Amino acid sequence: MEILESVYETLAEKIPMSGLEKWESVKKTGMLFNVPTHLRNMVSNAFMMPIRKLDDAIANVIERMMQRLGYMDQGELTRRLGWSTTEHGRKIKSVIDDTIPRAEMEIQSLGKYNTSGNAILRARDTFSSDRLQWFNKLSKLNDKLMTMEDMLFFDRAFRDSLGQIMTARGMSEVTDEVYDLAFRRAGEAVFRGENALSKAVLQLKNGGGKLRHTLVDSVVPFVETPSNIMITSFQHSPMEAGVVLANIVSKKLGKSGIETAEIINKAAKATTGTVLTAAGVFGQHPD
Repeated sequence: MEILESVYETLAEKIPMSGLEKWESVKKTGMLFNVPTHLRNMVSNAFMMPIRKLDDAIANVIERMMQRLGYMDQGELTRRLGWSTTEHGRKIKSVIDDTIPRAEMEIQSLGKYNTSGNAILRARDTFSSDRLQWFNKLSKLNDKLMTMEDMLFFDRAFRDSLGQIMTARGMSEVTDEVYDLAFRRAGEAVFRGENALSKAVLQLKNGGGKLRHTLVDSVVPFVETPSNIMITSFQHSPMEAGVVLANIVSKKLGKSGIETAEIINKAAKATTGTVLTAAGVFGQHPD
């Protein structure tokens, strides 16, 4: 990882920032470099931990039921609670641990608050003047702090997701399929990763010249995290049940290639959201 960062920084020196990019860098660093923002980042990540585990517990029950009824094969399972305490889980711990550095490198290359999808562009210094090097250091320090905060939770979520999948399927090697699935679920746990909403906003921002870019950026300076929060909130709500029903109907009619495990994953999230919503409503009105 350190070698890659060095390469990115070397190449970045050859691509100076435009005036507009400098202004956006200053604006966004000012918005992010404060204690409340870092606290919110940590709290939101911590809040997702019990929700993720509740999703896992519900999905685990549904998958086992579907397997016993003959609707799922072992090779389709994705949940296994308590995997690390099983004999198989203990055997694959080292394999999973060896995979974590790759996942860390890839999730960090996505960025979280920087809208550029290019790691080289993100490595650039905002200012070349010696008098303003303090700002460059401040900006990079803030990025590192945000990344460290996320990695505390991403590593645990990735390790747990990958371990569950491999144990449930009886696998001893990490394939691209299970890696991608674990990576996506761990990314969701820290609100990282591209989605349809973030792609649409970025296309709107970057597809029409500097004026449109400036106008959209002034309204939506950060895309990835807010869009992931919105999508996660929707998925963990009773409204997601409608999506699950539509997925089931489409699969039954042969009009959708969505996997059974993904439908169960959506159903678990919808159930979690419904339970939490009901708990909140009845908690406020005990009568």
